[in-house]
Amino acid sequence: MTTEPLGRVWDALTATSGAATVYQRLHPESRRDLYAVLDRTTMTRTLKFERVWRPTDSLPSLVQSRAVRIEAQRSRQGTRMSVLISLADPAFTDVFSVLASDVAAAAAAAEDDHQATAALFEQLERWRVLLQAIREDGLSPEFRRGLFAELHLLGGLVLEVLPAREAVEGWTGPLRSHQDFQYPSCAVEVKSTVGPQPQSITVASERELDGTGTGTLYLLHVSVDERQGGDGESLNDSVAAVEAAVAADTSALTLLRARLALYGYHLHQRYLYDEPRYSIRETGLYRVEDQFPRIIERQLSPGVGSVRYKIAITACEPWRAEDAELQADLAGGGTETTE
Repeated sequence: MTTEPLGRVWDALTATSGAATVYQRLHPESRRDLYAVLDRTTMTRTLKFERVWRPTDSLPSLVQSRAVRIEAQRSRQGTRMSVLISLADPAFTDVFSVLASDVAAAAAAAEDDHQATAALFEQLERWRVLLQAIREDGLSPEFRRGLFAELHLLGGLVLEVLPAREAVEGWTGPLRSHQDFQYPSCAVEVKSTVGPQPQSITVASERELDGTGTGTLYLLHVSVDERQGGDGESLNDSVAAVEAAVAADTSALTLLRARLALYGYHLHQRYLYDEPRYSIRETGLYRVEDQFPRIIERQLSPGVGSVRYKIAITACEPWRAEDAELQADLAGGGTETTE
């Protein structure tokens, strides 16, 4: 399996000599024809997917973005089709490397060319929406704190127990899932707050703290001190620490960077995240079960939905859990429960 980040593949192609256009096959274990392509004249980076063309096929409709140019071509003989996904704006080089890795992996995993084409365009559409949402001023203060808190859990408790790839795959916050972490025997919803005590957290829907089908559901509250300067940890520091923790597994590192991009953290905007700095004031881990203070879907009257509410942290104290309990569940040693 090709696990080397695509950015490094293109960097290696840049150093080659000879033809104006150079190629490297990706995912040689797959039957899908995928290539990293470099036009050495313009230094344009392209991901190429090639497949058989059938008379019943039609060229897909293509939606462009500022960062990525997409083309579909038929061969002169009319027997092959190629989809070319190229970097259009060098400012997005790092994002494009993650995008191309994600798209190529989805196509490579497909069982046939038809499924690969569908998977490729499904991933491209997801990335198009993501790229359109990139703000020039980066993540909002709330999202920065949220990412810091989620990386605190991932880089600490989770990676202490699980292999890197498994740990990162379970980080589902960037995928807008109901809980921020989902593993076979447990799930964790992470909330961060800043400000004086007493504190409360905001629950965004009736599904966030609904443990149906999750195994053991935990709530992790991370109270942070946020300030310019000082001895705290920047968001860039937090990202770098988790990257270093998974660096030995290149597939985990590639997936981590894809999830970071989906969250809205992009390498070309790193300069935005040297400040503020965060210090953890305290954390609280709670088992969400029984009479835990929450609103869940089955409690709602017909026609009521999209509920948003607040919970006072002090009201959660009877359900406080220890880190070791969560780690036992992560390792598969806990007792699975279904509400």
